[in-house]
Amino acid sequence: MTDSPRPVRRRTGRTPLATRVLLSCAAIGVAAGVVLAPFTVWGTLMSTTVPLAYMALTGVWLLGPIVALDLLRLPGTALMTCVVVGLIQMPFGGAGSIVTMVMIGAAVELPFLLTRYRVWAWWLFSLTTAVFLALYAWAVFGYFSMSATAPVVQFAFWALAILSGQAAAALGLVVSARLRRAGVGSGSPTG
Repeated sequence: MTDSPRPVRRRTGRTPLATRVLLSCAAIGVAAGVVLAPFTVWGTLMSTTVPLAYMALTGVWLLGPIVALDLLRLPGTALMTCVVVGLIQMPFGGAGSIVTMVMIGAAVELPFLLTRYRVWAWWLFSLTTAVFLALYAWAVFGYFSMSATAPVVQFAFWALAILSGQAAAALGLVVSARLRRAGVGSGSPTG
């Protein structure tokens, strides 16, 4: 009998709980939280007085989870990123910021979960933001008393919500593509 050493098997696959993935989610979350800080303050002040301006910027809250999902392409990355964003937002939006961001992260993850994280096409990001912000617009329609406004204002309210989501999806995909090209999230530049 010989005592030959066992070969060491290295894990090559990335998992959602790998250190690199967690740190990437944290970095994306911090960056998104810092970008969102003025929007959170502005949104709180303007949401009751200028709902159309508020709706035009609602897509900004989707940037962090979109970048995380497209860059890392792993389950749970949008949710983990949104937890960090919520923590960063607490001084500006209160403790509800974490709950809000977790709901956003879960909503952005859901379509990818339904595809079992196998479809990463731009159209799924676009569809996700359109559906999410249409549902959000429906949820706040009464809060903003939009039924008391002219039909053209109501149309603008819905259109701005959906267009804001499309702009967020496009910008998020561009940012993640540039980060990927720089080697972020993969471990090496692809340049």
